[in-house]
Amino acid sequence: MSKDDLQDILKGCRKGNKLSQKQLYRQFYRYGMNVCTRYARSDEEAEEILNDAFLRVFTKIDLYDPSQSFVAWFHTICVRSAINYLKKYSLQPATDDLIILQDRGCESDVFARLSADYIVQLVQKLAVSYRTVFNLAVIEGYSHTEIAAMLGITEGTSRSNLMIARQKMQMMVLQSNKVKNE
Repeated sequence: MSKDDLQDILKGCRKGNKLSQKQLYRQFYRYGMNVCTRYARSDEEAEEILNDAFLRVFTKIDLYDPSQSFVAWFHTICVRSAINYLKKYSLQPATDDLIILQDRGCESDVFARLSADYIVQLVQKLAVSYRTVFNLAVIEGYSHTEIAAMLGITEGTSRSNLMIARQKMQMMVLQSNKVKNE
């Protein structure tokens, strides 16, 4: 899709044109699902988050600045919709039951050899608090200060959750490799 085509669709969306909204939805569905899936436990949950994101896009389209990247704006809306979804359904990261573990030096090249789909599957197996912080820090590139503000947790909790998420993922990979080798 060309930049001009996208701008025409966005103009239609600003006018509330249902056909334009449908075109935008179809064009960005897969991209949005890729973002939302990282935060969700299932495809159904990811689709619910994505639908919330599109609703925000359609109702807040006047806030979009056409001189900026629509993809970046949409991405931000997807991430914020995921965080709002987690908070809405009382899935806010818990801080009561955190266990501070010693960092065992997670081998970064272990993750480099894994497919993106497999990493997403591993992330989805993490508890919501670990999954959310992992996505925000590693995938989205937010700082622990930003994550703490978004989730209403401390920076220390954010760091701890990220460390535990990495350790749990490393253990899942090692267990998976152990089963394959047996």
